[in-house]
Amino acid sequence: MPVFAQSPEQAKSTSEEFAPELEESEHVDERVKVRSLAAPVYPQSALEKGITGRVVVCFDVDDLGIVYDVNDLESSNDIFDKPTVEAIRASLFSPAVVKGESVDSTACRIFKYWYD
Repeated sequence: MPVFAQSPEQAKSTSEEFAPELEESEHVDERVKVRSLAAPVYPQSALEKGITGRVVVCFDVDDLGIVYDVNDLESSNDIFDKPTVEAIRASLFSPAVVKGESVDSTACRIFKYWYD
């Protein structure tokens, strides 16, 4: 019988940048950068069932660094979609810079969920 995580302390998640392809004509001085990344909450039901997973999320960031739309999710299990979206919306970013000006842009991150 598999041993599943029994407490939230055993639940883990990480996030890493995943850069979308840019058009060749775009000269990006700086991509969107994380200023403060909120940690997603590992769903209790996933923890109890021993479910691990991964979510790739793409989102739009305005010229002030504020997330205004989450426009693409690819997940191994939709149980992780809501906490991922909530974490992205609660995070702070620095906007992308093109030709010295802050601009709206799309950024992507990969969230991985597992437990010890």
